Amino acid sequence: MTHIRDLPLTIAIVAIIAISIPAPVIAQDESSSKIDGIFYLTENGCGTDPSATCVFNAQLQGGAAKVLYENMKSAPKPDACVDGLVKSDDDKMICYKSDIDHYQCFFGYDFAKKQIVRADFSC
Repeated sequence: MTHIRDLPLTIAIVAIIAISIPAPVIAQDESSSKIDGIFYLTENGCGTDPSATCVFNAQLQGGAAKVLYENMKSAPKPDACVDGLVKSDDDKMICYKSDIDHYQCFFGYDFAKKQIVRADFSC
């Protein structure tokens, strides 16, 4: 049974134990790596006007794009834009594999609609 006079000591011990436990660390293994790519926002008041249509557009390349491309369920189709193959996920995410095994994926996020959308990009 703990007495009231022992309470500050108990709190101090619990606090010392709590701060000595390291924060969880995300394990990195061969299946995780840095993402290579770029992003840009649409110009319609993005970030300054909450009522504006604002889309975050992303272009991934390299290993992350390869993983996405290889795991997409759609069948690859020939594409003249990259001299290679293209796959799309309901026309929202588009991934390319060039004839020289260069991978790229494009997608957008519409903040107003709260959903993934087709990225604004051109060939």
